[in-house]
Amino acid sequence: MFPFPPQEEDDGGLSCTELHRQRIRSAVVFGLAVLLSALGLGYLFSLKREPPNTERFAAVGDFPEGHAWFNTQETLGLYRELSGHVVLLLFCDFTRLSDAAGLERLQRLYLDLATSPVAVVTVFVRPGAGPDSWRRTIAAWGIDFPVIVDHDGTVMTHFGVEDTPRLLVLDAHARVVARYGSEWRDADLEGLISDLIAEGVASRSLSDQPYRAEPGEYVPPELAGGP
Repeated sequence: MFPFPPQEEDDGGLSCTELHRQRIRSAVVFGLAVLLSALGLGYLFSLKREPPNTERFAAVGDFPEGHAWFNTQETLGLYRELSGHVVLLLFCDFTRLSDAAGLERLQRLYLDLATSPVAVVTVFVRPGAGPDSWRRTIAAWGIDFPVIVDHDGTVMTHFGVEDTPRLLVLDAHARVVARYGSEWRDADLEGLISDLIAEGVASRSLSDQPYRAEPGEYVPPELAGGP
């Protein structure tokens, strides 16, 4: 029997076998570190960015009671008639020429989305007036979708709106997901609505029916005798 030849050693005193093993371990650790870093960066870059001027909020509750409604025979509720719908909620006093352009765009959306579970509601901010004045203004501006008249400012306060015009977008859970100022006329509402509809379908919270109010009006008795 011949004795095994002695293992060669490197300059550091380690055998070639041990040095080889250390190099393999180092390569494996380095490879894992690179892989984990790549996965982490990929996840960060894949995160969906929120649309500009948007912000997630908890549910804000329903419309306050005691207000007049037009272009609908009854008061509407976010958790009743509009449940499962994406809602565009425009706060406006209709005193500016620029409001006409915004209303025209909202009217186009209202018509284009007639078969989708998307509802459009206008909060008409008009203190110190009465039903006859409200009817004339709504007719003059050609508003076809439901209107709630905020005669006392409580609707604005309830939804956290300080001035007009303002557009709020609510998802199928009646949560405010976007708040826009006057720049809403140039915002990508179509893209945001499409995303919210997709989210509603995925979570099974979206209604399978569009909502269209029956023409008419509802004026509380205490407001019917206004000036």
